[in-house]
Amino acid sequence: MPLCTTCTKPAEYLYTVYQSESNLRLSQCVACLSFTDPYVEHDLLTIVLDLILLKQGVYRHLLFNRASQPRRVTESNDSASASVDNASDKKIIWKLCVKLGAALIFLDAYIRWSYRYPISASTPAFWTWASDAGLSFIRISIACLIESIAFHAAITLACWIVLSLLKHRTLSSTRQQLRLSHIPLVLFYSSLTKLSLLLLLSIWRPASPSSGSSFGVPESATWYSWVQTVMEAFDEDKLDREWVVRNMLGGMAAGFGLRVALDCHPLFTTGIVVFGWGVKTVVASFVRAWVDGAGGDGLDSQRWITYSIP
Repeated sequence: MPLCTTCTKPAEYLYTVYQSESNLRLSQCVACLSFTDPYVEHDLLTIVLDLILLKQGVYRHLLFNRASQPRRVTESNDSASASVDNASDKKIIWKLCVKLGAALIFLDAYIRWSYRYPISASTPAFWTWASDAGLSFIRISIACLIESIAFHAAITLACWIVLSLLKHRTLSSTRQQLRLSHIPLVLFYSSLTKLSLLLLLSIWRPASPSSGSSFGVPESATWYSWVQTVMEAFDEDKLDREWVVRNMLGGMAAGFGLRVALDCHPLFTTGIVVFGWGVKTVVASFVRAWVDGAGGDGLDSQRWITYSIP
């Protein structure tokens, strides 16, 4: 049964279709009086942007309302179509996990590979795929697949334990509709935030700040030294931007997605994410030696672990 993206109240249907697929009317939630799911009319770009911006409504739309059947005025029996949809719900979720996971793992592998073999302006693009670079990309892709499986398995196990502990409490509408197959889907959706920023950082690398640049402020100013000290802390040689995006932002996005899906206290989702980090770090420590076997000029072992945490 679909849920309201605003208040999670169950609804019979999201919209009504009249003469054609383009002639529809959104249903209104009986609890909050807002549209049950306004994302029905939104395009893919808007949905992706809201995923990157971590909005609760888009998670509820993608997890619980994506495959919901509309109410058709020409149909006399709407329950038959709903039963078929519920029967095939699990298969649809797992197929979507495989497709989305394959695309995101490939993107993550390319981002990590770009740090190992950066492309300079004087180097032809095709040269980077020659010899050991291509083999390194294959190894990194396999390593990303192994780490993703370990991370998702650990998170799913932790979510199952948390849901078992909370089963004696009153089930919310969200947890009644939640299935374990939704957990990997939530993690893939949450990873769009960090991967989009990491892709931008891999393409447009920040330039080193020029020395003596004071932006027109006299260096004799009493407050300028304090401002300069704070700004220098964000330099690339002192602050690893990729580590911040992959670990801090990625962990916050994963915790937010799990918070929406599980509908539990943030302490539970924090513990789940930390447990997943630990399992993935252990797996990365075994995988890094095999990845580094592709060549000695790539990332060192500690840096590979740094980039492999979700």
